[in-house]
Amino acid sequence: MMEKILENIINEMSPHISSEQLEHLSNVLYVNFHGKEIQERKCFKR
Repeated sequence: MMEKILENIINEMSPHISSEQLEHLSNVLYVNFHGKEIQERKCFKR
């Protein structure tokens, strides 16, 4: 799930920043999210 989220962020930013900036963004994201876990919450309205 984490990989998909990071991939989505990078894909969304790709038209807006240079390839060098995109590579830097990718590195920053992977370093900051390394070892982290993401859990999806499902909230139900009553």
